[in-house]
Amino acid sequence: MKESRKPRVILVSGKGGVGKTTLASATGAGCAKRGLRTLVMSIDIAHSLSDSFALDGHLLNINDGMPVNVSENLDIQEVDLQAEMKRHWGDIFASLSALLKSSGMNEVLAEELAILPGMSDVVCLLYISRYIEKNEYDVIILDCAPTGESLRFISMPSTVEWSLRKVYKLKKHVPSIAKPIIRIMGGATGSSLDELEKLQTMYDQLNRAKSILVDDSITSVRLVCNAERMVINETLRAYMYFCLYGMNVDMVAVNRMLPGEANNGYFDNLIDEQNQSFERIENHFSPIKVIKTRMFPEEINGIENLELMAGEMFSGFSPESIYCRENPYQFSKDGAVNLLRVKLPGVGKENVDLFNEKDELVIRIGNFKRHVYLPRAYAAMKPKVANYRDNYLTIRFEKAENTRSKESPSGAGGDKISAKQ
Repeated sequence: MKESRKPRVILVSGKGGVGKTTLASATGAGCAKRGLRTLVMSIDIAHSLSDSFALDGHLLNINDGMPVNVSENLDIQEVDLQAEMKRHWGDIFASLSALLKSSGMNEVLAEELAILPGMSDVVCLLYISRYIEKNEYDVIILDCAPTGESLRFISMPSTVEWSLRKVYKLKKHVPSIAKPIIRIMGGATGSSLDELEKLQTMYDQLNRAKSILVDDSITSVRLVCNAERMVINETLRAYMYFCLYGMNVDMVAVNRMLPGEANNGYFDNLIDEQNQSFERIENHFSPIKVIKTRMFPEEINGIENLELMAGEMFSGFSPESIYCRENPYQFSKDGAVNLLRVKLPGVGKENVDLFNEKDELVIRIGNFKRHVYLPRAYAAMKPKVANYRDNYLTIRFEKAENTRSKESPSGAGGDKISAKQ
């Protein structure tokens, strides 16, 4: 009988053009060679996994967006959103549309509003939840889109949860709360309540996916970059944003480092700059494991070349292991005061906006916003002061006072909290 093992999920992310797909593919090849049932899934709309593995034709044409076996223990998948809409999304779309129409909304408007943004992200999250629930793979490697799209992907479970909680007043048990509301709004039929049950199933699956993504014993992010100033700066920002969403970053891979053989005079300055940049990366990301991959003399594609690259990348250590575990959100007590400590590396106090809204804390940095649902003990208290020091934002929660919540200038409901440094 095969020994049961905990599943592993690895997100490979970074700036466009740094070699994410190649490194994700090589990581998958390395895991499969160790006897692990491995899936490399592309969650980038512009799929290129089939090119990385040098397959004839395109995966969407080969297997309608479903997993394809490329070698022993190794499958790859490029999700086809159109095919998924026919297979699965049609039911969810019809359910949401029917629910909106049952509340009295115009049919055309209901159908428009039922098309949720980020459907491709939702489909991929549902796949992850399903694969892990059925124990189909030991390792799932996600070849992510460039940084901004990757952040939208990991924020999708929280976004959907927030939307459903707001629109349908969902807490923990959707039907028990929403059924009486629907009846009051328009005397819902039994079929509309069935639609709600279908949405509950999707909500539960996304909630499981969210739990998987933030479980640092299962999931980690691996950032890919090149030894260039612009790329390094974006990678540092990505690191901060992944921390904002509660993700554990366990490795940074610096790709396309020129080898010693290239030190023939022409590349001397570039090699020196790369070495200096590599030291900077190690200093900025410590204690996270930083590895380097060399610039190969030819394009890396096909299973043999990917296995060669994996052998060099993970020489002396295993590709599936977790090399750093640090929870970006830490709850603690200091006497009568509750504390929330959030890891946000490289962020100044002027870049952080905090809003308290009932049982939620809203953290906004630039264009990205995270809704943090507070434990019961925290929700009954009032966040008073936030301090930023040594890459950590610490928020103090004290006994609530009888004051009315004011509307924040930015339009987010609740009280704005000032961050000090």
